[in-house]
Amino acid sequence: MVKKVLRKNINYFLLFFIVSFVFSYYFWRVFYVSEPIIKLDIRAKWITSPFRSDQCYFKKSFFIRFPIKEAWIIFKSNGSSGYISLNNRIIFHINSFDYNIKFLDVSNMLFKSRNTLLLKIENKNVWENPNMILEIVYISSLDNSIHYIVSDKSWFVTFSNSIIENNEENYYKYTWLPAKELKRQTKLYNSYNIDIFTIPLNKFYFLNKDYLKINFFLNSKPYYAWIRISSNFNYQVFVNNQLVLSQTTRLPDLDTSLRQMTTFRIDRFLQKGKNEIFLSVRTNKSIKKFYLDGMVYTKNNKIYISPSCNLIKWTSNLSPRIHFKFIEYTMQEWSLFIILFCLIFLLLSLFFTVLIVKSKINRRIKNILATYLLISLFLMILFLSLNYDIRFVNGYFYKKKYFIFSLIAPIFILYFVLKKNFLKQISFLIKKNVNVMILIITFISFILRFKYSIIETLHPDESALYLKAMGMWKYFYPSIKLTKDLPVWYVTTSEFLSFWQAIFLKIFHFRELAIRLPSLISSSLAIPIIFLFSKILTKNIYVSFFSALFFAFLPSSIGMVSFGRYPSLLLLMALCSLYFLYLFFEENKYRFFIISIFCYLFTYFTWQGSIFFFPAILLNIFYLAKNFRIGIKLSFTYSIVLLFIGLHLLFRFSLVLGFPAILYGKSISGLTPTLAFFKPFFSPFYYLWNFFLVPFHQFLSLFFGFGILYLIISPKSKLNKRIIPIFITVFIPLFFMTCFLEIYNYRYSYYLLPYLIIGGLMSLWRICELYSRNKIIVFIILNVICFSISTDLIFKIRNFPYTNPQIKNYYDIYYYSRISKYFSILSPYMSDGDVVVALQPHLLKAYNFRHGLYIETRLVLPVVSNTQHFLPLHRIAGDKSLITIEDLKKIEASGRRVWIIMSPIIKNFFYPTDLAYIRKKYFLFYEDINTLVFRIPR
Repeated sequence: MVKKVLRKNINYFLLFFIVSFVFSYYFWRVFYVSEPIIKLDIRAKWITSPFRSDQCYFKKSFFIRFPIKEAWIIFKSNGSSGYISLNNRIIFHINSFDYNIKFLDVSNMLFKSRNTLLLKIENKNVWENPNMILEIVYISSLDNSIHYIVSDKSWFVTFSNSIIENNEENYYKYTWLPAKELKRQTKLYNSYNIDIFTIPLNKFYFLNKDYLKINFFLNSKPYYAWIRISSNFNYQVFVNNQLVLSQTTRLPDLDTSLRQMTTFRIDRFLQKGKNEIFLSVRTNKSIKKFYLDGMVYTKNNKIYISPSCNLIKWTSNLSPRIHFKFIEYTMQEWSLFIILFCLIFLLLSLFFTVLIVKSKINRRIKNILATYLLISLFLMILFLSLNYDIRFVNGYFYKKKYFIFSLIAPIFILYFVLKKNFLKQISFLIKKNVNVMILIITFISFILRFKYSIIETLHPDESALYLKAMGMWKYFYPSIKLTKDLPVWYVTTSEFLSFWQAIFLKIFHFRELAIRLPSLISSSLAIPIIFLFSKILTKNIYVSFFSALFFAFLPSSIGMVSFGRYPSLLLLMALCSLYFLYLFFEENKYRFFIISIFCYLFTYFTWQGSIFFFPAILLNIFYLAKNFRIGIKLSFTYSIVLLFIGLHLLFRFSLVLGFPAILYGKSISGLTPTLAFFKPFFSPFYYLWNFFLVPFHQFLSLFFGFGILYLIISPKSKLNKRIIPIFITVFIPLFFMTCFLEIYNYRYSYYLLPYLIIGGLMSLWRICELYSRNKIIVFIILNVICFSISTDLIFKIRNFPYTNPQIKNYYDIYYYSRISKYFSILSPYMSDGDVVVALQPHLLKAYNFRHGLYIETRLVLPVVSNTQHFLPLHRIAGDKSLITIEDLKKIEASGRRVWIIMSPIIKNFFYPTDLAYIRKKYFLFYEDINTLVFRIPR
C-alpha cells in the first residue's frame, strides 16, 4: 500500500524534499547560527571627488606628536578595485564587489611625525563617483588617550597619481582639490564585532602542558561571543565539552610566525553559569607558543577571556598584516542542519501519507497544501538570495521576521488565489492584451538597451569590426588594407554583421552607435520572436509572455548589446531559423522551411562557430517529423546549407594560401575544430559555470534542471514532450563546443539563452500544473518572485558566486577603457616627432588618433610579415611591430620622445622582465580604468 502511494505521489515527495532542504537551512541560519547585525557609529563622513571621475586618489597628511600604543583603520567604499597606502606602503587591496567594512591594524605603521595616507579607489559604475568613509583610531602610549583621524572635506582628491609621482611638471588642469562630503548616513553595520580587530594582539604564551583550561562564570546567556587563536602546533578547542575548532595542518605548513588568527563564534555553545574552554594539544614539540583570547557579551556587560597568569608570557610586536580567518560553523553544526532536514522531510512525508491512507484526502486539499509549500519555498529562496544584495550587510535577511513572513504570507496569497478575483483579472488581462504588452515591453527594452549601448567607447574587437566595415565601402567586401605592399585582406568572419555595420556607419557617423546598432536592433527584435516561438512550442500564452519578459530585462541580454560583435545578431538569426522551422511544421507551408534554411545561412555567416548549431536543427527536424522517412527527406533538404558552408571554407583556405604574408606567433583561429578532450586545456564543466550558473541565470537554470528531473519522473506528460526539443537545442551545441573548440567563451553560448529561459519557465509551469488547481495564478506569482531575483531592476544582487568578468551581467558599469577621455587629455602634450607605441593600435586607428608602432614581446597574438623579408606588422592596423624589448630600446636610442599606451592593460603581452623595464625606464603620465600611458624621458 505504501509503495503504491509513493509511486503515485512521487511529485509531492520531491516537493517535500526541496521544501525541507530550504526550510531547514533557513530555520537553521535564523534560529541557530544567524549573524548579529552590529551597528557602528563613527565620526567620519562619506567623501567623494568634486568632479566626475571613474577613479580617484584620496590623500590625507597628519602629524602624531606622541608614541602610539594601538591604532587601526575602519574603512568602507564603493570601489571595485584599488588599494590603501600608509606612508608609501600598501597595506590593503580593494577587491571587486567587496562592500564590507574593513578593519586594519596599523599600530606599527604610524610614525611619531608626519604620516600620509593615500587611497586609490576605482569605481566602474556609470552613474556614481568613487566614494569612501574612513576613520583612523589611535591610542597614546603615554596617557591612553584616544584620538581620531576622519574622512571629511579636509581631505584632498585627484584623478591620477602622476601628480604624486612627478612633482616637476603638472600635466593636468586638475590638481589636488578638497574632497566633497556626501549627505549620507554614517551609521555602518557589520556582522563582526569591532573588538575582534581592535583588542591588541601583543601577549603571547608558552604552553608547558598538553592542555589548557579557561573557566569563567556567566550570570546570563550571552547574545554574542568569540574566541581567536593562533599557534605553532595542531590543536582542538572544546567549549563546554563540544568540539568547536581544530587545526590539523601538516607540520611544514604550520604558521610559526602566528600571523594567522582563527576566529570563531562560541555564543551558541555557552550557557548561564559555569563555562569551560579546553585547549587540547596535538604535538610533540617542546616549545609550544600560542595566542588565545576572546570576549563574551551579555546584556549588562562584556567579559574578556584569556589564559591564566601562571603561564609564561612574552610581548612581541605582531605584524599589522595579520590575517583573520573566520570559521563559520563546525561539522557538528552542519550535522545539526542535516538532521533537521531529514526530520522535517520525514514529518512532512509521514503526515501526507497518513492523510492519504486514512482519510482518503481529496485532490483539492492536496493542491492547497502543495501550493502553500510552493509559494513559501519561493519566498524563502527570495530572502536567501537578497543576502547577496550589495546594499545590505551580510546576514541582514537572516532575521526571524523574514522567516515568519515566508510562512504567513502564503496563507494570505492563497486567500486571494481562492477567494478573490484580483489575480484572476491580471491573468485575464495578460491573455487578452498579450500582443500589445509584448510591443510595450519591446519598446521599453529598446530604450533601456539604447541607453546603455552608447555609454562606453569601442572595445578593441569592435574597432577591428569598424575598420573592416569601413573597408566594405572602399573595396565592396569586408576587408582590411595593412600596407601598400600587401593586397587587400578579405576578412572571412562575421560577414553578415559587417554588412549591416557598414550600412549604419554610412548613415550614422557616430562610431559606437553604428557598430552596436545591429546588436541593439537584433536584441530588441528577439523579444517578440521569443514570444512567437515559445507560443508555437508550448501552446501556452503565459509561458510565452514571461519568456519574452525575462529576456527583455535579463541583465546579460541588456549588457551584451554594448558589445558590437556577433552574439546578439547570432541569437536573432538562430532563433529565426528554429522559429520558421516550427512554423513550417505548424502551418505545413513549405515557404517557411525555405526561410528557415536562409536564416541558418545568415546564422553561419554571422559566426562560423554556429556550425555546431546545425546538429541541433537536424535533431529538431527528426523530432517534429511525423515519421522517420519524412525526417530523412527534410534533413537532406536542409543540408543544402552545407554546400554553401563548404564553398565558404574552401574560399577561406584559398585566401590563406594565396595571401603573400604569413602569421607569426600563436594563431587566433581557436575556432578551428579540434579534439579538445585530448588537450590539457579541456574543461568539461566550463559552460556549467559560465552559462548556467552565471549571475542572474541560476534560478532559470534551476528550473531547467527540474525539467529534466520531471521528464524522468513522468515522461508521458504532454508538456514534457514539448520540452524535449529545448533540451536538444541547448545541450547539443554546448557538447560540441566543449569537445571540439580550443577556446571557451561565454559569448559562444549566448545565443542559447532564449532556450534556457523558455525551458526554465516551461519547467516552472509544469511544477504549478502538478501542485495547484489555480496553476495560472500561482505561475504568475512565482514568476514575479523569480523575475525580481533574476533581474537588476529591483535588487542589486551582485555577490553571487561564479562571477565571470567576460559576461556583461552588470550593464551599468564600465568594462572598457575610456578612449575618448584620454585622447583629449594626451593630444595637447604630443609633438610631431613623438613616437606612439600601443598595445591596441587598431583602437587608436579607429578614433583617428596618432599611432605608429605595436609592441608585444611574448607574441600572445600573431603578427603579419611579408614572405619576402621579415617585417612584422600588426594584423589589423598594419603598424610595425616591436616583438622584443631590444626593438623598443632602438627606438629610444633615436632620441625621440616615446609614448607607450596600454589600453586595455594586457600584462601577458610582455615577459615580466620587459614589463619591469618599462615601469623603471618610463614614468606614468596618465591612468584611468584599464588604461596606463607611459612616457620617456623621465
